Amino acid sequence: TMLPGDLQRGIDGERIVDTLRRLAGDDLPVAIILGSGFERMPETVEEIARHFPLAGNGGAAIRRIKDPQLLADDCAELGIPHPQLRWDQPPDPENWVVKTAGGAGGGHVRRAAGE
Repeated sequence: TMLPGDLQRGIDGERIVDTLRRLAGDDLPVAIILGSGFERMPETVEEIARHFPLAGNGGAAIRRIKDPQLLADDCAELGIPHPQLRWDQPPDPENWVVKTAGGAGGGHVRRAAGE
């Protein structure tokens, strides 16, 4: 069974539950393990979790870790070292990177110095 989607647009979130149901047939999987790409789709993760056991983070956890400020706050509260955040251009951008908030895959990461 092929699930429509591609690397640019991602997974077809509207059809994935139907596809998983067809694949499972009369069996109930022990758990669904989600791979790369779902971190951009917390609503789809929640929809899958409504129909199947999910091994891994649910949609609420994904949304929380994809928010840079919430993640930094959680890390600070737990004593976990984490990078400093800025929402504006640093005065000396040489040792900084720019990332898209909530981005996935690393293709959005670039040097703040523009090199």
